[in-house]
Amino acid sequence: VAGQIRFLELAAKALKDPLLGFRLARDGEPRQVGLIHYVAVSSETLGDALERVQRYSSIANAGLVLKCFETRNLTIALRYAGVARHSDRQQMECFVTWLIRFCRASTDRRLNPIAVHLVHRRSDESSELEKFFGCRIEFGADTDRIIFDKEAKQLRLVSADPYLNEILLQDCEQALAYRRSSADSLRVSIENAITPLLPHGKARLDAVAESLGV
Repeated sequence: VAGQIRFLELAAKALKDPLLGFRLARDGEPRQVGLIHYVAVSSETLGDALERVQRYSSIANAGLVLKCFETRNLTIALRYAGVARHSDRQQMECFVTWLIRFCRASTDRRLNPIAVHLVHRRSDESSELEKFFGCRIEFGADTDRIIFDKEAKQLRLVSADPYLNEILLQDCEQALAYRRSSADSLRVSIENAITPLLPHGKARLDAVAESLGV
């Protein structure tokens, strides 16, 4: 996963395309994601689909951890496991774009997030991202997350197929059983705790130790 992040960053530099990750997800074929795409798109509701993506995301990318939760709104939070977050812009933007595109295509709606938060920083290229997302993007945020209205969770998917979904769930559980846990090393955990604190001048020893519970 770290090699993939590095490759995308080098490719973006070589192609002089600072939004390469975004364009790959915007213009690519979502079915190429494979099993996780089909188990999500055959679910009954968007909430069900996101729960499938949350559980099985490591099948497609062993370094990505996705968590959905609902307080006032529906939030999709993303983080890396075993990979330093500060080294990446392209791949995280690719993930976020794919998720938004999936939510729209699977519900057949122009579904815009309320907000998108990204840990990394950008200066001049954010307008194209915001135009596609349909919302403001907060760069230099504490965590990577997409926030939708809570009603989005109940939206029915246009390609729901409960029989296919049941078959695919069995395949996903089998694939998940063969995946090793991507536990963070202490160094990577510290790096990922420091990264969102840096823009705010809060990267102090006590603050990092508290966030890690040590």
